[in-house]
Amino acid sequence: MDKVRPSSVKASKRAARERRTEVRQTSILRLALLDAEGATQLCRVTNVSTHGLQATVFGAVRVGGFVTIRVPDEIALTGSIVWVKGRSVGIKLAEPLPQSALLRFGRDDHSSSKRRRLPRVRIAASGRLRSGGRSYPVEMLDISPAGAMVRTASEIPALGPVVLDMPGLPKTAGQIRWVEGSRAGLLFAEAVPLQTLTDWIHGLCHAMVSELSSVNGAIMEDHTSIAL
Repeated sequence: MDKVRPSSVKASKRAARERRTEVRQTSILRLALLDAEGATQLCRVTNVSTHGLQATVFGAVRVGGFVTIRVPDEIALTGSIVWVKGRSVGIKLAEPLPQSALLRFGRDDHSSSKRRRLPRVRIAASGRLRSGGRSYPVEMLDISPAGAMVRTASEIPALGPVVLDMPGLPKTAGQIRWVEGSRAGLLFAEAVPLQTLTDWIHGLCHAMVSELSSVNGAIMEDHTSIAL
């Protein structure tokens, strides 16, 4: 029978102690932005430790891919995807997460007097804002499951119920919460499902890439014609 080397036993015991002493926050359900494969998507962080985290994603990712996790009021975390199972992914952090940041990750939202902001995706899209029987053209600047910021060319009511109508996205009822110049902040009556929002954002990005490819192709054809 092969003898077990003492060094191997010590290494195994040391690894076990490290796993036991590593603090892990579970079921924290923090929304975050995930930058991967040159695109940004919303995700839900479900488990975090000093060396890694687990998240639910709603877009395409791959094992070995380099990612950045951004959570409002927190530092940006970088790492790589080490496993993918359905919509769940495991991410190994490039640098250990400080204990103070780990505790903030797991803190209950209701324990803080400051309302925690939801992550917003910056996006450029045109739509309509309907209020009081009138319709206003708007340009979306950013969006989250709970609300959006838009820019308008004409004056809109400072407060009151509205309906946001964006092509490709279900009509969303809400309230105008603030107005600053041509910009307005909207609070949705019901949160937009993450999968719906992510699919819409990806659709806009793909349409933009296709449009740029068509423009570049037309430019190349023009240059070829001139050369001939």
